This record gives sequence, structure tokens and C-alpha cells, in this order.
Amino acid sequence: MYASKKLDHFDRDHDSSLTLHFTNGSAHERDILIGATALKPYVEAQASIGNRPINAEDACENTWIGDRTFLLNNLLIDGELVQFDIASHNKDTE
Repeated sequence: MYASKKLDHFDRDHDSSLTLHFTNGSAHERDILIGATALKPYVEAQASIGNRPINAEDACENTWIGDRTFLLNNLLIDGELVQFDIASHNKDTE
């Protein structure tokens, strides 16, 4: 587990392992990648979720479920932050 690091990108190697590249310049090879909750200021998240008016007192969670993928977003701290949870499953992975 790598806490307090920001993932920049990852590469899938020829043996299906992953090389994780972090913004601090470090890299680690692993077999699995599990992302934690991501928080963004609401004004920055509007590009992804739209800029429709949201009533923070009556805010709801939005959930999308697709092909082995789940995405959830909701508002925190009176609408100042947006929380994103994303999960994906690769059925070919043990």
C-alpha cells in the first residue's frame, strides 16, 4: 500500500504485471492495482460530472455500473468536495 502518493500512470508489462509510476518519480512493479477514494474540489470536478446546479443539502450519490466497472460520486463538506469511487475487475486475473 502506498499512502500519500499520487499515481501518475501505470504500464502493463509483457508478463501482465503492472509498473506504477507516481508523481514523486518513484516506480513500483506489482501484480494488482486497487485505487482508493479520490477527492476533488467541486469546481474542478465539474468538467467530469457537469456543471448543473447541485443542492448540497439535498445531494445524492450518482452510481454508474458497466462492463465489470463501477463508478460512484457524491458530495462532501457541504458541496465543497466531490468523492469518486471507481472499481474495475479483470476476469482473467487470479
